[in-house]
Amino acid sequence: MRQVNDFNIGDVLRTAFSVYSQNLLAFSLVAALGLLPLFILDMHYGLFDWNPAEHPEDAPPPFRGMLLTVLANLMQGAWVTVALTSSVVRILRTGRVQVLHALPQMVGAFPRVLIVAVLSGLGIAAGAVLFIVPGIVLWLMWWVARPVAVVEGRFASALSRSNELTQGYKGQLLALMVVVIAISAVPNVLLEVTLYEVVPAAAPFVQALVAVVVASYVATVDAVVYHDLRVLKEGPDSNAIAKVFE
Repeated sequence: MRQVNDFNIGDVLRTAFSVYSQNLLAFSLVAALGLLPLFILDMHYGLFDWNPAEHPEDAPPPFRGMLLTVLANLMQGAWVTVALTSSVVRILRTGRVQVLHALPQMVGAFPRVLIVAVLSGLGIAAGAVLFIVPGIVLWLMWWVARPVAVVEGRFASALSRSNELTQGYKGQLLALMVVVIAISAVPNVLLEVTLYEVVPAAAPFVQALVAVVVASYVATVDAVVYHDLRVLKEGPDSNAIAKVFE
């Protein structure tokens, strides 16, 4: 059982890396299922036909492609959260791994997590467009909304529950947010400036696979954050927390 005495972002990142690396194959296989919508959409709409190497830098892909890509990415992110959250929390509590055996429960949890992801994403995007700072504040408030939806089965109250759990830890989460953004953005930028020049045909697929790895690690970080905040707020041995985690 993971012992939590304080919320430390270095410890969160190390724990997430340890859990993810030790379960890399199982986590990656299940998380990769989230790529299916993207590949299916590509087969029908050719989302990968747009190549930045063949267009001016200021020429965006077609609006339809952008919209479908955003939708596919939301679905992928929601699925990765569903696939990994309960498994990571169980590992932290018991040391047991049951990723593949939990597929039926994952499928059942996916719709509510997707809706929570859409609602929180729209709110954060609207706040960012208006004044940027509100978007950051909402991101910090709703950091663990998706893990809440997975583990606690909440839907309408997932956002308020996330705000409750993150109260008092917004400063640490802000620092963690900077790290997570870097982890998410740097690999993509490096691939953009290298792969499209070297192997343009395979570049989108390599990007998709790297996106799975990055998203899986970030989802693992979010699950560790949720676990640690809940233990700090409610204690590791309360009946409520034990029932949810075990």
